[in-house]
Amino acid sequence: MDIPLRVLIIEDSDRDAALEVRALKAAGYQVTHAVVETAVEMKAALAEQVFDIVISDNCLPQFDASGALAVLKQSGLDIPFIVVSGSIGEETAVALMKAGAHDYVMKDRLARLVPAIQKELREAESRGKRKLLEEERRNKRIMLARTEDIAHIGSWEWDIATDKVIWSDELFRIFQRDPREGAPSFAEHPAFYHPDDMPRLRQAVEAALADGTLYELELRTLRKNGETRVCVARGVAEMALGGRPVRLFGSFQDITKRKAAEAALQAMNEEIKTISQQLLQAEKLATMGELASSIAHELNNPLTTVSLSVELLIAQTPVDDPLQRKLEIIGQEVERMGNLVSNLLQFSRRSQQQISTVNVCDEIEKTLELIHFQLRKRNIGVERKFEPGVPPIHADRQQLRQLFLNLFMNASDAMPEGGTLTIRVTKRPEESQICIEIADTGVGIPPEILPKVLDAFYTTKPEGKGTGLGLAICRRITEGHRGTLNITSEKGPGNGASVCITLPFSNGQNTELLKDG
Repeated sequence: MDIPLRVLIIEDSDRDAALEVRALKAAGYQVTHAVVETAVEMKAALAEQVFDIVISDNCLPQFDASGALAVLKQSGLDIPFIVVSGSIGEETAVALMKAGAHDYVMKDRLARLVPAIQKELREAESRGKRKLLEEERRNKRIMLARTEDIAHIGSWEWDIATDKVIWSDELFRIFQRDPREGAPSFAEHPAFYHPDDMPRLRQAVEAALADGTLYELELRTLRKNGETRVCVARGVAEMALGGRPVRLFGSFQDITKRKAAEAALQAMNEEIKTISQQLLQAEKLATMGELASSIAHELNNPLTTVSLSVELLIAQTPVDDPLQRKLEIIGQEVERMGNLVSNLLQFSRRSQQQISTVNVCDEIEKTLELIHFQLRKRNIGVERKFEPGVPPIHADRQQLRQLFLNLFMNASDAMPEGGTLTIRVTKRPEESQICIEIADTGVGIPPEILPKVLDAFYTTKPEGKGTGLGLAICRRITEGHRGTLNITSEKGPGNGASVCITLPFSNGQNTELLKDG
């Protein structure tokens, strides 16, 4: 089968061109050719057609082999160029070969033309393959560099015998080093990692060098400016036939942004979880409030009747009558039930607040006056730490006193053997808030129940001693004033518990907001 061959012939003799074509056909080539005599014709032919080889006479009236070589170079095409001449001196032949000609053949020895063409076609094919391979490698390097840049993955290699280290461009960027400085030696690498992470990296590298184990570690790297980045380091050793390591190579991926995003996502999930729990609790409280309000109203009237009847019976019973004591007990229990009903109504009712400008320290003092004798009876001292210049707040005075009264009584109940009630009032100008801290030296709150103490109807007091609504009401009052209430307790006798309340300053803008609470 004939082999297709596209030939561009630069010749002014039709006879010589025909002889060259005949020789190629005789060698088994299916020849298609074009003949040109000038530089203009050659440029046009190269632009319009594809050729496998160029055969050029050395000397034409308007053109020569040297000019033809210049045109071919200018085109950027890699086509074998063979000079075929009737007479050519050795110097001219050498000059043409240096200029880029691949071979030359004398016209009276055309038998050499076919072997010369075959040789140059093979070499051209080999050059083409090498060029394609180099182009493929170059494209892969470009693609790898772009991929590393996008993924923030840098690569490196260490030749153990020469101690030569190679870094990719992205690795220089990760460590913020100038590529012109070159990659640091392997012995210098510890300076680029957080000291606490170096033992793990050193152990992983030693294992890789020992048996070729692939390692993958999350490490903190240090930049020149002191910034810490989080990276995933991977590495593996290349082993010789005898199991001796010859190279270590691997990658570094900067995952700082991903870690920050993961932390933000985790925080968001925690916040969503907290909000969901709060919504669930709010729904429970709303349902509980409706039920409590209904029960309280149903109980209120019968309790009033029972209370009046007991008072009447006590008045009609002689003092020394044994029934007198039983009636008093009934009266006390009725009063306790009345207080429970009152607390239920207070807890379930969102009444309109009566807002006014209030001095917190004054309200604390007035509330303390109400329980002065009870505190003294229990041997409880009061320590006041009021910061000067605490600004007033907008608040419902009665609700505020109820808040303080509940907290003071809780603190008092926690110190049955006496102690100290410390009340600290400070201002936080940067947050436009005041802080009220109420601390006792009582028995404290066990950590396992601390998260529950603000829940409605949760109490640690003996049966009949508490309703579990006091702190729930305190939280509702605080939140109704756009404030916060937090309780902490330290382990150990005498450390007690501490309640911290924050409330906004009176700034002329809170009044209407509070009325809507």
